[in-house]
Amino acid sequence: MKLLTWNIWDIPTARAREQRLPRIAAALGRFAADPDGPDVVLLQEVWSARRRPLLRPLYPHVAEAEAYWRNPMNWIAGPVEWARGRYLTIDSGLMTLSKHPVREVRRYRYRAGRSPAKRSALAALIESPDLGPVWVVNTHLCAAYPSTTNTPTRAAHLKELGEFVATLQGAPLIVGGDFNVAPPSTGPLPAWSHDPSLWPGGVAAALPGFAEAPEAADHLTFTATHNPWADPREGDNKLDYIFAGPGLAASDGRVAMTDRHPLGWGRPKPLSDHFGVMATVHPV
Repeated sequence: MKLLTWNIWDIPTARAREQRLPRIAAALGRFAADPDGPDVVLLQEVWSARRRPLLRPLYPHVAEAEAYWRNPMNWIAGPVEWARGRYLTIDSGLMTLSKHPVREVRRYRYRAGRSPAKRSALAALIESPDLGPVWVVNTHLCAAYPSTTNTPTRAAHLKELGEFVATLQGAPLIVGGDFNVAPPSTGPLPAWSHDPSLWPGGVAAALPGFAEAPEAADHLTFTATHNPWADPREGDNKLDYIFAGPGLAASDGRVAMTDRHPLGWGRPKPLSDHFGVMATVHPV
C-alpha cells in the first residue's frame, strides 16, 4: 500500500493561500486517478470547514472527525469570520483520503498544551487489498518555535500518541503525519525541532517496533534552504514521517510535492511550506 503524508499549510495567515489550495486539490486529484498514485493520503492543516469540500471528493473514501463547535474559540470568532467569507474555524486540521473503504474512524485529542488548534490523532481502519484491514493513524503534534521549543508538550503528545495507538487492536498499524520532531539537522541550518530527549528516544518509546523506510532517513521536509515558504528561523528540519508498525515494513521512502508553481511574487514556489513524504508499506 502506497501512502503520502503532507502538511498543506492551509492556515488563515498562510501566504498565497487562495492560489495554492486549488492547485493542491488538482495534484491530489491526479494521484487519485493514477493507478500508481498513493492509495492513502494523510493531510494536516486542513483547517477550514468551508474549504474541506474542495478536498473530500478527490478520493472515494474519506476519514475525518472535526468538531468545530467543541473549540471555544470558534464560538466567538467562527460566526464573524463566516459572515465575512473568511475561514478561521480551527479544530484538528486532519483529513485522510483513501482509495479503499474506511471501516471505522476514531479520533484522539491530545490533552497537553493550550493551542487553539486541537492537536489530535485520527485513526482510520482501511480495508486494503494488499494488507487486509489496517489501522492508519494521521497525526499533527505540537510545534517547536525559535522562541520556545515546547519540548514538554511535544513529549506529552508523543506519550499520548503511543497510548492511543496501543488501543487500536485487531489489525496492523501505520502511523504518519507531521510530528514536529526532527533528528539532528543534515543541512546547513540548525534543526530547531531537534531535541535529543525526543529523537529518537521519545518517538521510539511512543511507537515501539515501528520504523520508517530506510531511504527516508536523511530527507528534509521543512527546509528553508530548499523551500522559500519555510521559516528560515526554524532551519532545515525533517518533521514528517510514515512509520510501519510490527509485522509491516516501509520501503521506497521519498520526499514528494516539491514541484514549483507560479504563486505570489518572485520565482515559482512549492505548494506548501512542508514537502510531503511518500512510502510503500508491505508485510514483512
